Amino acid sequence: MNEAEIYRTLLREDYAEYVKHVHNGEWIKTRFHAFLCKYVQNFVERETKAPYEILVVHTPPQHGKSQTITETLPSWYVGKHPNKRVIEISYNKEFAIRFGRRNKRKIVEYGKEIFGIEVSKEASKTQEFEIANHSGGMLSAGIGTAVTGQRANLLIIDDPVKNRAEANSKSRRDLIYDEWLSTFRSRLAPHSKVILIMTRWHEDDLAGRLLDEEDNIKYLRFPCEF
Repeated sequence: MNEAEIYRTLLREDYAEYVKHVHNGEWIKTRFHAFLCKYVQNFVERETKAPYEILVVHTPPQHGKSQTITETLPSWYVGKHPNKRVIEISYNKEFAIRFGRRNKRKIVEYGKEIFGIEVSKEASKTQEFEIANHSGGMLSAGIGTAVTGQRANLLIIDDPVKNRAEANSKSRRDLIYDEWLSTFRSRLAPHSKVILIMTRWHEDDLAGRLLDEEDNIKYLRFPCEF
């Protein structure tokens, strides 16, 4: 195995190295980011007998959680598992589509070199892309957007509330939790993984309700120090 092959193997097996590689110097591997990458990698790769497992990632704003996970993990995940599907949910469709577009771009640029995959030209839309000659891919949607007919081996919910004002609205919190119960949870494939990423403005937010109601859940909290 030559040096190039060794490096490609590293990118496939070490998620932090993959994130660093595909961001071309725009992502700095601090101790925090290295820990987050390792924790997330172990979470998504560990097999579970439960119907699904949930990981809540709670960090203050502007700590790179979305760059590290939402706009990068789906491309690595479907690269390693081209027959699996990712659904990503954000507070609105436009925000979610941006994450989907950035993952698609990574597969277009690096997918063939690292994983031997390409984006399907026949099944590539604004909100969704698929992997050529495979059944895997990614769908991006906003809260309230229909995802019927879709299944997810990995569901990422990134900031389901836009700001503190939305977080303080009980009707908005109820709507988001109803979406989880009636839509998102029903889209999960057997033994799937769910990652909820959010800045917590209210104790009765989606994270709080899941922590109260769900059994197979882990809570990764990074408090802000002053």
